[in-house]
Amino acid sequence: MLDREYEIMYRLENSHWWFVAKKRYIKTILDLHLKDKGNNILDVGCGTGGMIDLLKNYGRVFGMDLHGAACEFSRQRNHFPLIKGDANKLPFKKGTFHLITLLDVLYHQHILDDEEVLEQIHQLLVPKGFILITDSAFELLRGAHDIAVMARHRYTLKELTDKLKGHHFSIERSTYLYFVIFPLVAISRLLGKLMLFFLKPNIRSDLKETNDYLNQFLVALLGWEGKLLKLVNFPFGSSLLILGKKT
Repeated sequence: MLDREYEIMYRLENSHWWFVAKKRYIKTILDLHLKDKGNNILDVGCGTGGMIDLLKNYGRVFGMDLHGAACEFSRQRNHFPLIKGDANKLPFKKGTFHLITLLDVLYHQHILDDEEVLEQIHQLLVPKGFILITDSAFELLRGAHDIAVMARHRYTLKELTDKLKGHHFSIERSTYLYFVIFPLVAISRLLGKLMLFFLKPNIRSDLKETNDYLNQFLVALLGWEGKLLKLVNFPFGSSLLILGKKT
């Protein structure tokens, strides 16, 4: 991503409705499946470090990101082992981690071969270790946001679960996210595509300051979705989540 996008992320990651909901989704899944607290955890593509405090509840966290600005923001936010490194060549010993997270990472243009990354992660995990993925869903939703954050591809659940199964992961959970607001997101993205075609606007991500009342409403609405995630998987949404286990 561009440096300005990391600066916006750093500023909004603890308050913006999208990030608050994402943390709740991840907490729900990890509370259900990661019982042991003495884990080694690797957050690949940790960005500005907004997920580290949450992941620390489940073990010792190591962060890694390729972008210098992301690493600098992450160091300002947290004190934890942080490596500047490339997700295409993970510099760790085999069988080191109990959980490896790829939180909106695989879709990125810097990922040269997503299946090679999955194979490396399989080797780095202990037996029955977990991989947790969140990512962008549906190529139909590709727009200016994806250009701004240097997105390579938006996945479907079937596409990504098939890749995981092909690299010897069982699928513990797979669901779409942001289900309740999906119609609004879809309309917004389709209108954005028309603007790109006809008006050629400045390319920026969707991440920006949200009116306080709207932000609080979306946090509450998606909070209910997060509670429902304990019981059900959602059939569509603008993002997806998969928890896989090494077999």
